[in-house]
Amino acid sequence: MTVRATFTRAFSKAFTSDTLHMTRRGIARMRRGSGPGTVHYFHQADDPYSDLAAQTLSPLMERYRIRLEPHLVSAPDDAAAPERARLKKYALRDAARLARRYGLTYPDGASEPASEATATVNAQLAHVIANDSFVERAASISAALWQGATSNAPASGEGVTRQMMVEGDELRRNLGHYLSGMFYFDAGLWGAPTYRVDGAPAHWGQDRLWALEEDLKAAIACAH
Repeated sequence: MTVRATFTRAFSKAFTSDTLHMTRRGIARMRRGSGPGTVHYFHQADDPYSDLAAQTLSPLMERYRIRLEPHLVSAPDDAAAPERARLKKYALRDAARLARRYGLTYPDGASEPASEATATVNAQLAHVIANDSFVERAASISAALWQGATSNAPASGEGVTRQMMVEGDELRRNLGHYLSGMFYFDAGLWGAPTYRVDGAPAHWGQDRLWALEEDLKAAIACAH
């Protein structure tokens, strides 16, 4: 079993029915009508999958009429990540593989960012969220962190940043998940039934972005 599958086991038990998935999606469409769908994106600054996912946001917005709401989140707690050190090592290697596959930017031999640098980037990301420019700025701010550089982007205060992360963690938990680099779409659906981990649908990072797009194509009109 892969590391990803191990860490999604607890979540997977809650989702086992394709019929349930399609029924909930149909209800969501009726509630939303013909307006733009809302995609919630959960970003953890020191998560390499989030770094890759941030690079996909602008193209995603260009292709679909959606409203994207970004949220800052912290790492999953110990109950959700019982093998944290192993997961971190795997994620660093896996992100490099995914970047090569999808033509994204990721530094060779990347290591986990320092906590001080991560805190600074969280404050910068909080500022761009507050100013509705996350989609345009997140990728470059994240890239600086992973390249060991210093971004000169403006930053929010510690209190504002901490509050955003608390709210992001709470929303993610209430929606039924605990990971980062995650996209939530369609009023209760984390993913499409065409991709399952131990029975659980999920839009996790760049390598499963196609699953999110399948839901978007099925539910809302393309922009072009």
